[in-house]
Amino acid sequence: MTAADRTRAEGAPTIDLEKLRARLRRLGNETQFLILDEMIGVVAPSDLAKIVGRYVDIKDMRRDAGEREPSLSEAIAKFDASARAGRYYESFLVKSSNCTMNSSGTMSFIADFLRLLDRCVTASSDSSSAVYVRGCFEKLLALHRYIDECNDDIIFFADEGGAWQIQVDWREVFPAYFRCLGRTTDQESYERIVIAAIDEFDRQSRKTHLAAAREHRPK
Repeated sequence: MTAADRTRAEGAPTIDLEKLRARLRRLGNETQFLILDEMIGVVAPSDLAKIVGRYVDIKDMRRDAGEREPSLSEAIAKFDASARAGRYYESFLVKSSNCTMNSSGTMSFIADFLRLLDRCVTASSDSSSAVYVRGCFEKLLALHRYIDECNDDIIFFADEGGAWQIQVDWREVFPAYFRCLGRTTDQESYERIVIAAIDEFDRQSRKTHLAAAREHRPK
C-alpha cells in the first residue's frame, strides 16, 4: 500500500505529494530536522527500516536483547540529566551569515524536548496516571524555566536566543497539564499554579489559557 493509499484508507485529507516535496525543500534546515524527527515516531517500522537502511546500517540501530523502551519518566530523567550535563551544548563561530542558525545540538534538544512534551500530552488522557504525568510535565517545565532564566549552559543560541525558540505549542500543552493539575490539587492551589504557569510561559495568550483552565478545575 502506498502512502497515498494509506491516507485515503485512514480518511485523512489527500495530499499532493509533489506539492509537499516542493514545499519541504524550501523549508530551512531546522524545520526539516524537526519534521524528520517527528516522522521517525509515526512511520511503520518496516517502512522506516527500508528508508533509513539506504543511508545507515540498520544492524547498528537494533535494540539490544532484553532492552526495553524506557518509561516516560525515565526518558525525561535521562533527557534532563543529559541537558544539564551540557551534552546538547554545541556552539559555533557566529557571523552575520549564520546568526539565525541553530547548531545540531540545539536542534536535537528542541526535537527531544518537544517529543517528550507530546508524550506527556498523550499520557494526560489517563486519569489514573494524573500524579505521574503531572510530575513529568513539571520536570520539563523546570528545564524550560531554567533556560528562560538566561542560563546558557544547556543549549547554544547564536543571537539573542532564549527558551521562546523552542516554540512550544502552549495551546496544546497547557490544557493537558491543567487536566493533570485539576485531578491532583485543590481549587486554591490549582488557580495559583495555573496563573503562575500562564504568566511565566505564555502571558500574551493569557485569556485563551484561562478559558482552557476553567474546563479542568478540580471538581
